[in-house]
Amino acid sequence: MAFKIIIEGSRTPIYRRIINGLAQAIGEKHDQTVILEPDTESPLEFVRRINELNPDLVIVSNLFGLLSTYNSGEQSYVYELLTSPIA
Repeated sequence: MAFKIIIEGSRTPIYRRIINGLAQAIGEKHDQTVILEPDTESPLEFVRRINELNPDLVIVSNLFGLLSTYNSGEQSYVYELLTSPIA
């Protein structure tokens, strides 16, 4: 059974290399891996897009990325609004 895994993208070169390597390794196991870039979206739009894809797992790749920010309007961290498990 294949899993759908989403990895949060990053503009930072070292994180991009890690993300690409991780996506390649996961892909070798025949899992569907999607790297989503959050650059042009609001935090809530990014979460909505992830939730619509209904992944089996979301990998937060950057502690300073969009998913790790605090959303004062929702009074929670952005990753807490995801409906899928995170790693």
